[in-house]
Parts: sequence; C-alpha cells; structure tokens
Amino acid sequence: MSYEQFAARLAGMLSLGVTVDTVSREISLYDDWCLDSFLAFQLIVAVEAMAGVVEPPAMPPELFTVADAHRYYLDLRAGVAHLG
Repeated sequence: MSYEQFAARLAGMLSLGVTVDTVSREISLYDDWCLDSFLAFQLIVAVEAMAGVVEPPAMPPELFTVADAHRYYLDLRAGVAHLG
C-alpha cells in the first residue's frame, strides 16, 4: 500500500476528521493529528490490522509521524520484527 493510501486509510480508521490533502511524511501524530495515548494505542492496533498481524510484537513501536506508522506497517508486512 502506498504511503498516500496508507495515510488516508489510517486517518479514516481512527475517525480523526482530518483530510490528507498534502501528505507529508512528517505529519506529527501528536501535534498535527492530536493523538492522545488512547488514540495512539488504537493507531498501533489499526496498523497491525491493516498488515494482517495475528500476534503483534511484544514491544509496542515508538511512532511519532505518519511515516513512522507506514514504516511499521511495511515492516510487519515483510515479517520484520520491530522493536520500537
């Protein structure tokens, strides 16, 4: 899934009410998308669901930008362990 498709789908899954017109890889999950700790957890679960992960890694990843979340998605799809 391309970065643009990923960002649009993620924003929709989280019901953030944001549009991804200019999809910058540096969109901050906390400053631009205003995620709190609950939404951050939901984001991780959503990324893992999009990647088709049945058993997530033991350590949650550290995600600060939408690009970080996309990289996590790609790693999961590739079967790469992501230790955050």
